[in-house]
Amino acid sequence: MKIDALEEMFSDMLERVLSEDDQSAFEHARAEYILEDDGSDYEGFTEWFLFNYFDLESGKTFVERYVNSHPEAEALKESFRSIFEVRFEHDQIYLKDIFTKEDFQLNGTPLNDDELVSLRIVPIDEAYEAFGDIYRVDMAYREVIEKHMMEQFNAYTHHYGDSNMRRFLDNQGQLIFKIMHAVQSTGDGLVSEEEFLLYQARYAYKNSREQVVNLIAQMDETLELESVEAGLYSVFKDNIILAELEFIQPTLYVLCNNEKHLENMTNLLKAIESEEFVFLGKDVVTLDELL
Repeated sequence: MKIDALEEMFSDMLERVLSEDDQSAFEHARAEYILEDDGSDYEGFTEWFLFNYFDLESGKTFVERYVNSHPEAEALKESFRSIFEVRFEHDQIYLKDIFTKEDFQLNGTPLNDDELVSLRIVPIDEAYEAFGDIYRVDMAYREVIEKHMMEQFNAYTHHYGDSNMRRFLDNQGQLIFKIMHAVQSTGDGLVSEEEFLLYQARYAYKNSREQVVNLIAQMDETLELESVEAGLYSVFKDNIILAELEFIQPTLYVLCNNEKHLENMTNLLKAIESEEFVFLGKDVVTLDELL
């Protein structure tokens, strides 16, 4: 099947989803994906919604539902997005997934040798072709991106059990778009000087670490706290990593990937603020400063 035919099917799938009478899935997904108050992190939502969002009623992605009635679109279901290093060999373009280390032959898309790109690739014949938006990333960000994604992967597998990186990236497909948003790609494919940011709140605590963790867990029954290692906990809500809690006596550090998650956590923790649990302040730090 040719890429033009798959693009037409993608458009048809999107039209069908948006024409459904019940738009509750769309609204739920939008609330889950868009974290910035100004909606500036909307980019990538449509792709994520169709390929990665699991409909609460059916437990399937919309592309899976579409392929059930349009088996000729199977290649769309097999497509995936990642971040790749580009290299040329014998006048042929190859992509190396920086997370899984897999190699893929790419046809039909002009890229530059030794650059870093994020794109969705779809299997066609014996190779792959690019599908959807392409984001170019400054190679200087590669190490911090890999470290950040591995931390997310380790927290996810520790909580939900064994997984592989490909399944993780499919289940948590929004992470790549959030990384792209963080590096602020510009129109000419270069990256601004902004760093990856973590949003941090600090609290002084007098009770034991276990008492604080139990208090937090009791405040919201939808929260799940998982011990990663001594003094470090991951906080999950609706299968999303909301925060990490790091206890370094006598300070609790609450680390979030975005400002909205930190606001949710600090609002939650207000309920247990006391002489034994005191809010100290908020900071914005870079991943480089923490690694």
